[in-house]
Amino acid sequence: MALTFNKLAIIGGGNVVKGVKNVDREWMLLILEAKQIGLTIEEIRAFLNQEKSG
Repeated sequence: MALTFNKLAIIGGGNVVKGVKNVDREWMLLILEAKQIGLTIEEIRAFLNQEKSG
């Protein structure tokens, strides 16, 4: 299931990602949970990049 916001995706805390038509609900929930436990954007990116190379 994807969430559509007229080419804008609203991420918790009022951050807006321009040019996004659909946001996967599971990704949105993961992002919100990561923010709630205090992970930084850099930590999330490092984890995702580790998964790509591993």
